Amino acid sequence: MNIPNILSIIRILLIPVFAYEFMYVENTIISGIILIVSGITDFLDGYIARKFNLVSNVGKILDPLADKLTQVVTVLCLALKGLPIMWILFALLVIKDLFLVFGGISLYKKQDMVVSSNWYGKLATIIFYVAIIFLVLFYRSVLIPFKNIIAGVIIGTMIVTFIGYISYFFAIRDKKF
Repeated sequence: MNIPNILSIIRILLIPVFAYEFMYVENTIISGIILIVSGITDFLDGYIARKFNLVSNVGKILDPLADKLTQVVTVLCLALKGLPIMWILFALLVIKDLFLVFGGISLYKKQDMVVSSNWYGKLATIIFYVAIIFLVLFYRSVLIPFKNIIAGVIIGTMIVTFIGYISYFFAIRDKKF
């Protein structure tokens, strides 16, 4: 257990706190702050792991797990709170993440390899955090078309990222990468 892995665990522990604050207390400010803290710890865990050579196979699993759980729960919460376009993003996230899980297991079994995140995954996570924080903070706003545009940007980013992951997976699987 090292600092980056502890930060990933903290992110995982923040998820139910976010869901409670957003869904039941309906405190969008606290919910937004929780997501900001989650985003900062996401950045810090990767930075510290690389800077101090603390990258581990456990971290390669915990970090994206924390990302995926945060993404799925926040999108699900927004969908349940009445932002219907989030159901499209929710379905896309589930499909993409299932592919990543089963693709990762396949690569591990075939090549004893744990694949870490790449630049387009990190960029997608940054875009996700910025956009989703905005949507959480202003989900009650009357600016529904604007919210749909922001959600559309997240969906577009996820589609491009998913295509990148598929290409990357097959390149590694076929040892062309």
